[in-house]
Amino acid sequence: MFKLRNGDLAPAIAVPDTDGEIWRLSDYRGKMVVLHFCRGEY
Repeated sequence: MFKLRNGDLAPAIAVPDTDGEIWRLSDYRGKMVVLHFCRGEY
């Protein structure tokens, strides 16, 4: 596991939403982004 520090470049992340649309972190470069990861079943 690695930790990011303030100012580090974020890794490339691309994930599908519940409709199958792919969201890429790189599409939001230069903008404030909050990522919330959770695991488990709902």
